Amino acid sequence: MNKKEKILIGVLAVVIILAGGWLIRDRYIRTTTAKAVDIIFEKKGYSKQDMMRITIKNNLMENICFSSCYPYYMEKKQDIWMVYNYEDCQEYDLSDKCIEGGESGGFELSLADADKGIHRLVISVCRGCSPQQKFKENARIYSEEFVIYQ
Repeated sequence: MNKKEKILIGVLAVVIILAGGWLIRDRYIRTTTAKAVDIIFEKKGYSKQDMMRITIKNNLMENICFSSCYPYYMEKKQDIWMVYNYEDCQEYDLSDKCIEGGESGGFELSLADADKGIHRLVISVCRGCSPQQKFKENARIYSEEFVIYQ
């Protein structure tokens, strides 16, 4: 093998390694959204009378949209995470309240119907969707734990 062929093989190997890393990274973000989207709470504990305000920071290079029916679900920690019972969506589920890549947005949530205990939010998102198109979840974001007391 001559020097030119060795260099060509070396360059090709580097390109394959970089492309493989990019594909794995993209799949990882798509399935877990770890660190790609941050959910920021004002505090770690809330009473049932509080309004919870959260900020969602989109660190992705594309927009994310939320469901017009259920932009979030709340789960309570027991032996396992148990989702609260939600009614079926009574309207057409659209992509709503989108956040562009690098931007932040937020929600305000009532906790009046929540049980006391340890909870987390599960937020369904549609990556790369446009506002007002049919919502199709293609990623989920899980918040850190927070406590509801009284």
